[in-house]
Amino acid sequence: MVGQTPGQQLMHAETALLQRLAHSWEQQQALLLLNPPDDPTHYSDLNLCGVLHDRYDQFLRWSATATDTVPVWFDTRLPTAEYSLAASPPTTVVMFLPKGKARLAAQLQLLASSLSAGSEVVLIGAIKSGIKSAGKIMSTYCSEVSKLDAARHCQALHGKLTKRPNQPDVDVAFDTLYGSWSLSMAELQPASANVEVEADPDNAALHNTERLPITTLPGVFASGHLDPGSHLLLQTLLEHREQLPRSGSLLDYGCGSGVLSLIMHQLLPMLSITAVDVDSWALQAANKTLTGVDQLHILPSAKAGDIDGRYDLIVSNPPFHQNFLQTTSTAAGFLQQLPQLLAPRGQCWLVANRFLPYEQIINSAGLKLIKVVDTPEYKIIRISRTGSANKPARKTR
Repeated sequence: MVGQTPGQQLMHAETALLQRLAHSWEQQQALLLLNPPDDPTHYSDLNLCGVLHDRYDQFLRWSATATDTVPVWFDTRLPTAEYSLAASPPTTVVMFLPKGKARLAAQLQLLASSLSAGSEVVLIGAIKSGIKSAGKIMSTYCSEVSKLDAARHCQALHGKLTKRPNQPDVDVAFDTLYGSWSLSMAELQPASANVEVEADPDNAALHNTERLPITTLPGVFASGHLDPGSHLLLQTLLEHREQLPRSGSLLDYGCGSGVLSLIMHQLLPMLSITAVDVDSWALQAANKTLTGVDQLHILPSAKAGDIDGRYDLIVSNPPFHQNFLQTTSTAAGFLQQLPQLLAPRGQCWLVANRFLPYEQIINSAGLKLIKVVDTPEYKIIRISRTGSANKPARKTR
């Protein structure tokens, strides 16, 4: 972060480099920004013709500044039909380096399907975040890739979009980005679980070997596999299924590709599900994963305080990274909001890395917690408004 004028938030070094570039250009550029990391006030001196953001919290900041000539979108890609009506097409597209090479390649592929060949592209990122190696990915979709400038431990790369033969339109190109993997309910059973299927329909669901498809997109958490934390959470929920509500509503906070919601629907089909995430890529993946689930709402959410309703069951593997930075601010805001989100007899089950200090936040919110599982890497915490006093966790190696 670098300095700010009174009333402004701290500015990312990447934004400072863009400002430096803008002052060096001989002619003023009409800029289309992709995922700018800072408050709109830091870009007020630039000649903008549009802003695309895939994070809902940042989109809300920018939406207040939207005009007919500077539209702002929350999406994974440019809405080409609407964008074609823009008064001023972009001279230059400015991208800010996303976390993950797969997300960067996907963004460039979608740009190549949205804009004309030869469109100028500037990619800005921190050296520690991998901007030096990003040029190889950029050269797949751009020609004449070169370093444009460097300052404040950041670099700016420049290239010109190229069109491949039979380049598909942006919606077709987006469909090619979907990936999938699968798992079964039986895989989530502990090795010691009784494999006999009794008459109880719950038990039949638990041992079902049918493969459940999970849809994913580049950059969505745990693409292509079930991460260890979510696996432990689901395994614990199945083990303690008798404690879970059989009807009512479920909130999946930070839903990602929708895997927690999908498994909970298999286990508790009478629950209505609300799945929320800040990332537009995650929301579109979850929408595919949860196709066919009744009583389902998939919604963008900037913070937990924006979520309506009270829930009988909340499940979460809350994020503790934002782009390249480790932060517990999102999870802390979620935990502090639990008294407003939980129904009177509601319960929240979450998984967290063992070193994250969530217990203190939960206690300060006046909630009851039980550490159900405690491993060297993860902990499973059950949170409720009421219930017995805190109990020791089941420790595992």
